[in-house]
Amino acid sequence: MSFPTLSRAVPGAHGARSLVFRSWLIPSTPADLEVLAVDLFRVSGDPIIAVSFAHIRRLALSCPSDIADLSTFLQSADFPCLEDLALAVSDMDRVIVEKQLDRLGEGILCHAAKVKRFSFAIVESQRPLSLPLNVWPSFTALENLVLDSKAPVDQILPSLPTRLSTFRLRALFEGDEAPSFKGLRDAMRSRHQALQSLSKLILPIYEPSEPARDEEDELLNLCRERGIWVDRREALGRGDYAAHLEDSLDF
Repeated sequence: MSFPTLSRAVPGAHGARSLVFRSWLIPSTPADLEVLAVDLFRVSGDPIIAVSFAHIRRLALSCPSDIADLSTFLQSADFPCLEDLALAVSDMDRVIVEKQLDRLGEGILCHAAKVKRFSFAIVESQRPLSLPLNVWPSFTALENLVLDSKAPVDQILPSLPTRLSTFRLRALFEGDEAPSFKGLRDAMRSRHQALQSLSKLILPIYEPSEPARDEEDELLNLCRERGIWVDRREALGRGDYAAHLEDSLDF
């Protein structure tokens, strides 16, 4: 999927911002934007103050520095038409603390009830970090979910109040290790409500390792038994935040 880009300088930011957008109807003005993707670096003040959000249906935000900016933005902005939300934050150098994830969760809660498709990733992390579990029950309209392969899916899926139609397990942004399918396999075995109506499962393409291959074989058998279609997606290039962000909107 190809996205045109628009770059604007933002006061207080280190360089320009890229607004990556796509609309079923090409917007004549920024106020008509329906899809907005922004790669946020450390900024002071409102990072995208000039853009109207009244028509935004699909929003992707990547924040590889201070996620406090992302939390503040989500809590202060209004997206009345929002349906798709994709977020990626970085834990490079172990910058994330638990309180920041709690605050990010508060920002997500402002929009969760209307979101139909949600993607979340914590990239470049060597720790088992995740959003607070109290966030997930608020996704009362959720149909499609995308998580990275380190996410605790065996804890997240039981917390969802809806039945998913599509679930995607993404390859790690770092791309250095085979994914683990254990959490998803265990969730499938337990027949959680979120997976009872699943029609499509998207798995990453990866270099095979024996543990991952065994887990995947069990998972594929469960999918065959339940008539779930399994698709594959390539891993993205290491450090390519722009591609990662663009891919976030390709549910």
